[in-house]
Amino acid sequence: MSTLRRLNGRARHNEYIHTYKFGEAVEDGVVLDLVCEARDIDQTLGSVDKIDAWFEAKTKGLNDWQKDELKKQWGTMQNVLSSRSRMERVVSDIIFDFSVKPRLSNHRGNAILVASSIYEACKYYDLLQKTPFKGRCAVVTSYNPQAKDITKEETGANTETDKQFIYNTYTELLKNVVANPGKSKTETYEDAVKALFSKEPANMKLLVVVDKLLTGFDAPPCTYLYIDKSMQDHGLFQAICRTNRLDGEDKDFGYIVDYKDLFKNLVNDKGTGALQVYSSELDHSAGGADPEVLMQDRLKKGKERLDNALEERQPQRVAFYKATVALVIKQQTLRCPPDGKVKIAAPTRMSLDTIRVFAISKLAWIRRQQNKLREQERETPREYLNLESHYVWGKQYLLSIAYTEDALGVFLQHSKIVLRAKPGTDTEQRQAILEEWYRKILKEAAQPLIAKWEANLGVKVKRLFVQRMKTKWGSCN
Repeated sequence: MSTLRRLNGRARHNEYIHTYKFGEAVEDGVVLDLVCEARDIDQTLGSVDKIDAWFEAKTKGLNDWQKDELKKQWGTMQNVLSSRSRMERVVSDIIFDFSVKPRLSNHRGNAILVASSIYEACKYYDLLQKTPFKGRCAVVTSYNPQAKDITKEETGANTETDKQFIYNTYTELLKNVVANPGKSKTETYEDAVKALFSKEPANMKLLVVVDKLLTGFDAPPCTYLYIDKSMQDHGLFQAICRTNRLDGEDKDFGYIVDYKDLFKNLVNDKGTGALQVYSSELDHSAGGADPEVLMQDRLKKGKERLDNALEERQPQRVAFYKATVALVIKQQTLRCPPDGKVKIAAPTRMSLDTIRVFAISKLAWIRRQQNKLREQERETPREYLNLESHYVWGKQYLLSIAYTEDALGVFLQHSKIVLRAKPGTDTEQRQAILEEWYRKILKEAAQPLIAKWEANLGVKVKRLFVQRMKTKWGSCN
């Protein structure tokens, strides 16, 4: 709730000039409601139903025979999961969500994992490097590695201490980061991953944090918050609100997964829960939307929404077809172009009712095509910044910008594209350097092919042009 209070001495205590209540914000479509789920990681991840659901998500598109054959090898998964450490179970649980949950599975949304300490955040990050999240997750904490953080005794010890583990983790993830002017390597790294998280959820799926980013950080793609840290009062309430920012029609709620059973800290019998403390400070005198933040049964509310949707379904369906059916003088055909709207071409003699019946008969096909379009990965405009994803011959690389007064250029180094540019170079100039390099390697790769087909066809190539195209041209459908 946003408020303005009088600051003159004559005002009564807690007198408000203006209030903007949480209920009003939800009604106005400014923020989303939150859905909270407490998970017992030992019970949920080891369950047969969980394993079966995971299996189904991983075998989409296979026929029954292929699934049966694969399931013979899958039978030991439950035993594997039951023997893992608790933190490994949390990581597995998050991976499962990214396989089946809306927005997470189609790369439109991403998530934040809250760890209880910097050591545990680094431990989670280390575990995630052995999963599909490698290269698409980051750790953001208040830690900034300094050589003085570890003593000589610790450096020479036979086993790695907690301090040394944290130091080594940060040293490794920052080793290829080039500090921006006026900033440290850590600050440059954090700026880059926050930009990716906010603008390219498909390339930055998960942030592991402790305290940072839990207040004041707005990233619309953030859909899930996983809490594995004891939190309370306003800190807890502020944290869970990281997920309620608007981000398109497919984001209906902000989702909170609670591994620490924090619901008792939100509402309790003593009236000291975070939501109760927050609500006790609200102004109830102004009328309008109820300012209370209520804990409601998720299944009950879901049933209410489903019932309402079923009641409204028929008129919405009629309106949908009237709005999307287009008549073109030719044969009757149905297609679903990239914007997702349905277009029907039919003879002029055909009645609208007949066309509507035809559309209804193809409803399942329409939904499948629209889902395919929604699930397609879409890249955001490139800004040519550190740790931004780019591709060479179909393989993903992270961009590393090295500012220098020497010769400009681009070269590959392990999993990175190193772009050498002069200090102060802007986005367009960095783009031009990289695109010139793309043209160069494309021309080099084309030379053996040109020589081969010149000999086969008995012709001579005078010149090779490489041109940037705005659309795919010359492909076959």
